[in-house]
Amino acid sequence: MERIVIPTSQGYLGIAWTRSGLAVLNLPIDDQKKAAIKLEEVIEKLKIKTVYQVFQIISPDSLEAELRDYFKGKNRSLKFPVDWGYYSDFQRRVLLRVGEIPWGQCVSYGQIARDIDMPSSSRGVGGAVGSNRVHLITPCHRVVSGNGGLGGFGSGPEWKTHLLALEGHDIGRSFLSI
Repeated sequence: MERIVIPTSQGYLGIAWTRSGLAVLNLPIDDQKKAAIKLEEVIEKLKIKTVYQVFQIISPDSLEAELRDYFKGKNRSLKFPVDWGYYSDFQRRVLLRVGEIPWGQCVSYGQIARDIDMPSSSRGVGGAVGSNRVHLITPCHRVVSGNGGLGGFGSGPEWKTHLLALEGHDIGRSFLSI
């Protein structure tokens, strides 16, 4: 697995990829060493031992440039291949649907459950969203509670509100257009 820690205006991002695509895209951390440690912790949990040269699939320079533009509000659609091999079928279905949520829009956990034809699995959707390791590519911050509230976020509510504000949401109002 290839890995890199890159600086952005928001902090240092840890990124790792395999022959199939991105496996990890952590949210920024203000300290480069902490970002590298966090990245290695996620890689260790995935138990990946093989390292691939995959610059034909993902150019670190283009990924870095696109992420920098994203945090400046210039790039609204990060499209890179994802290695879905580290997710269950259910997680993959949920996260593929999450990846379809456009910039500036939010969808509830319940709506995702209905969209994948499992209307009673809102909590399971929450768990699948929480398993996301390719933040921003699969924009889990755009999934909110059914009542229009913020909902959960593994990197903390500060990051979720920051990303939603970056996308133009009025923090303090409902995130859903009801």
